[in-house]
Amino acid sequence: MKCLLSILILLVTLSVAESQIPGTSEPHAFTISSINSGFGIQGNFEGKYSIYPDRVEVWITQADIAASKHCPYQGRRLLTALKIGLATNTENGGWKIAYASDQIAVGQVISIGETHQLGEFRLNIPLNGEIDLARCWLVVQLEANVLDIPEHVGVTGHHYAHSRCDIFARPDPDPNPPRCPLLR
Repeated sequence: MKCLLSILILLVTLSVAESQIPGTSEPHAFTISSINSGFGIQGNFEGKYSIYPDRVEVWITQADIAASKHCPYQGRRLLTALKIGLATNTENGGWKIAYASDQIAVGQVISIGETHQLGEFRLNIPLNGEIDLARCWLVVQLEANVLDIPEHVGVTGHHYAHSRCDIFARPDPDPNPPRCPLLR
């Protein structure tokens, strides 16, 4: 009987310990958009993220990319790559990408007025133990090259789309999210 009681206590202890293992984060839905921003390449991204001890896993379920009609350059661009990172404030009032996923190659030519869907994909943002996620937000970095100005062909530009600045502090959408630092 003592043996059976010991086994029962051990099983209950293990199941409680397993439920408290960090990194078994529930997925949280998000939307990241730079539509109507000042960037020449703009995107709208929907998906879910989960937090683990060594990474933030980001699963994009929908990604729509377009070239802005309001950008001075109205030519074609080659969208070469995309990556997702954790942005944080800097001391001078700006922001920087503190940690980023590996980039994925895109290879899509985008013209004004066209929208391209990238499909579903997953990326992992590696973490170390020193980061305070409550002070970070998700940022998508789009890399593109100019195609129609001969002296600028091959010049790479970066375009960004930011999540809410409190995405990790308040995983559920806040109707009045805090303002991010100047996004430049």
